[in-house]
Amino acid sequence: MDAEHLPSVGRAPVYAEAAARDLLGADMPVAALFLDERFVLHGYNRGYAEILTRYNLPALEMKTGVSYFDCVPESTACLKPMLARTLDRCQPTALSNVTLETDFGDKKVTTFWNSYHAPVVDGSGRVSGLLAFIHDLTPRADAEARVRELEVEVAELKSALRTVMALKTEDKGLLETRLAANVTQLVLPPLEDLKATSLTPRQRALLRVAESGLEEFTPSFSDALATSGWNLTPRETRIAHLIKSGKGTKEIAELLCISTGSVNTHRHHLRKKLGLTRQPTSLRSFLQELSHG
Repeated sequence: MDAEHLPSVGRAPVYAEAAARDLLGADMPVAALFLDERFVLHGYNRGYAEILTRYNLPALEMKTGVSYFDCVPESTACLKPMLARTLDRCQPTALSNVTLETDFGDKKVTTFWNSYHAPVVDGSGRVSGLLAFIHDLTPRADAEARVRELEVEVAELKSALRTVMALKTEDKGLLETRLAANVTQLVLPPLEDLKATSLTPRQRALLRVAESGLEEFTPSFSDALATSGWNLTPRETRIAHLIKSGKGTKEIAELLCISTGSVNTHRHHLRKKLGLTRQPTSLRSFLQELSHG
């Protein structure tokens, strides 16, 4: 057993019978059993009783003449030879990472242990039994197994999340494409037909507003303006949409409730930002080419 898991008394090579019995009543961080030279159980401490309770196991028989291995036969093969060596040689022995599968009829319990065994001598110095100190590794092993399970679950969740995010990005692009197609093919043509009918000035103004708003759902032009690096203001972007759609200065002024002078100022700023101040290209033509590029 690792030194950190042994009580200080557990490192003593040999114990007197009286000291061994006293240890069973002491408050120790490990379980302890006292067996005689025939492996008859003479007692165990509170730590071992807690182990029995932990696994909902029945208490061990305490009657004289009942062997410990008759109570827990599953541990005979791995533990009895080691304990016999402790008695024969009067030397401590240890076992590490022992796995025990105990069958109690209606249930099977798998546990993991480290143990340390020290000889016990009587008043004449004869080996009369031994103390077995036991450290239950099962809770730690169970916790480590659960951590490994959680690591697998987290890895699976991360993979699923990456898949979902990829699909979400793909779906977003598909949705934008479908939206632009529906606006262009299904919505704008009826509006053109509607413009050919008899409308009041107010209705025509509202129709122009609807047209300009719908054009903003066609992503190619909006994306081009947003990613061009021209740093257009929201108002300049709005006016760029209206110019591209063929609206004149007066119409834009009426739609946006601003003066024609303000519209001309914005047109000037647009030409400057778009690099058209020294070119004969019209602003509308440039914007239309941009929407098709």
